[in-house]
This record gives sequence, structure tokens and C-alpha cells, in this order.
Amino acid sequence: MRPYIHLAAPGKPAPLASMPLTRYPRRMLRILLATTFGLAGFVAYLATAIVLADRVAPLYWTIQAAYFVVAGVLWVIPAHYLILWAGRKLG
Repeated sequence: MRPYIHLAAPGKPAPLASMPLTRYPRRMLRILLATTFGLAGFVAYLATAIVLADRVAPLYWTIQAAYFVVAGVLWVIPAHYLILWAGRKLG
């Protein structure tokens, strides 16, 4: 059930409103941490990929193409696990 899509029936509280107050701040902290570390990690990954791209530039075009395909997709793996961690249910 997604609280941002689900509409509560008349007279019933919204799903987030019924969440215990002890869990809501922990979940928001987890999302904040995931966003902060995700953006910082992505910027560090970009810087590394750019430096490595300068080293790949003089090589054959097939090696360049393979590098850019791998470098363009590799960031998805840690981002996937970070999103799963941030969205995991508490308790």
C-alpha cells in the first residue's frame, strides 16, 4: 500500500496518520540519509568516471564504447540497494 497514492475512505485516517509516531521520524531519517549518501556517492562516482574517461580517450573506439556502457550502468547497482534500504519497512 502506497500512502502517496492511496486515498483514505471518508471517516478513516490516512495511512501515514495511523503510523505510530515512533516509526515515522526514523523512516524520514532513513530517507534523508539515503538521499544524502546517494547524492554524495553519485558525485564521487561521476568524478571517478570522468577521470577514467580521460585515460580511456586515446584507446580504440571499441574500448571507449565498452567503458562508457559499463560506466553508464554501473551506478545503478549501489543505487538499487540504497533505495531498497531507504524504503524498507521498519519493525
